[in-house]
Amino acid sequence: MFLKRVVVAGLLWGCLFSAARPSPCVLALNSQLPLRSTTGHKLVDALIDEQPATLIFDTGAYSSLLTTQAVSRLHLHADQDFSERFRGPEDPWTVSGIGGARLATWVMAKHVQVGALSGRHFHFLTIDGKMHDGLLGNDILKGYDVDLDFPGKEIRLYKTYGDCAAPKVFLTPPLYVVPLILENDTSVMSPLVKVTVDGHDLVALIDTGASSSALYQRGAAKIGLAPKDLAADRQGTTTGVGPQEVPVSSHIFASVTVGDLTLRHMPIDIMQADDEPPVDMLLGADFQQRIHLWISYSSQKLVMQFPPSASPAAPGGAP
Repeated sequence: MFLKRVVVAGLLWGCLFSAARPSPCVLALNSQLPLRSTTGHKLVDALIDEQPATLIFDTGAYSSLLTTQAVSRLHLHADQDFSERFRGPEDPWTVSGIGGARLATWVMAKHVQVGALSGRHFHFLTIDGKMHDGLLGNDILKGYDVDLDFPGKEIRLYKTYGDCAAPKVFLTPPLYVVPLILENDTSVMSPLVKVTVDGHDLVALIDTGASSSALYQRGAAKIGLAPKDLAADRQGTTTGVGPQEVPVSSHIFASVTVGDLTLRHMPIDIMQADDEPPVDMLLGADFQQRIHLWISYSSQKLVMQFPPSASPAAPGGAP
């Protein structure tokens, strides 16, 4: 689920900070998050001010979110001072994604816990919408190497210490590696990669919040797809954080190549969206379910294990 960038500050997650880093590279398992699946979304359990909450695990979200319904149930309150620290009252916050934009506010939770992750005085953006209780986004995930073991129904978060310029993973071969594309502002990093779809080079977001892989109109134009090419495809709609349903055509592509890994005859939704993010496509849960992924922010690489198999137990140390 793609969200436009917002300024996120004041995060006090102590687990994101460490003392002097030794060498060589060491990966320390920080948290294991069991996953539950529903309607294509991957869900994790959280405690927010000591109350249970269900969040969509979303690498496509720049910021973690809560719905207004969850905020009411959890008895959280808007933090107007935090909001106006970055914008005045005449310039409201909005969150945009598939389906358009929604007005947003900031709320503060005194304590948040997700697995072994724990933070105090944490700010969430809040919008109307149906997304369980909210999203767990990249403002938290960027501090870790993220092992997306969707086939094994678990996510593992590793802290890295030392010189981790080369990708280090607890995965068994065969492995495929592709560089992450870094944005100018690295305060919030999204896992972007170059992909080749039917011979055309595109930029894709690894989006765990998207139930299926999707191609925006920008990407479809680069490939040269015209409306007549989609006439025989299955038609439907999809939704995101925005209030509108978006028409889609499910198109089969001969090849999708990510780094040195090629998938054949992969279905991808072609979205007719007006408000498009600055990427060509999303690699969603249908892609992630077939491939064991490791997002290595420390080495700025995406490591793929195909066919997927369970990671060995790795409480810490160097792979």
